[in-house]
Amino acid sequence: MTVPSVLLQADTIPEDSGGPYVIAAYLVFLVIAVVYLSIMAQRLRKVSKQADEIEARLDARDAAQAAAPAAAAPAQPPVADVERSDARDEVVS
Repeated sequence: MTVPSVLLQADTIPEDSGGPYVIAAYLVFLVIAVVYLSIMAQRLRKVSKQADEIEARLDARDAAQAAAPAAAAPAQPPVADVERSDARDEVVS
């Protein structure tokens, strides 16, 4: 199978077509992609920082609970025997 010589001599982008517009479109796309990626990187850094702060707070809380004696823990209040009415059984007229 041979390739016609016309196809071998053809330019990829003819000069009289919108060559500069194609280049401009690619540049605009590139700028939008870079801006989007930078915004996502900033958000990722912010979320990562917040997660680290939460982890530090939880570690500090766990350390404080482990250091406190078990006897100092607040006692559970006694459960009162309260008769509860079920609202589903009542008919509202």
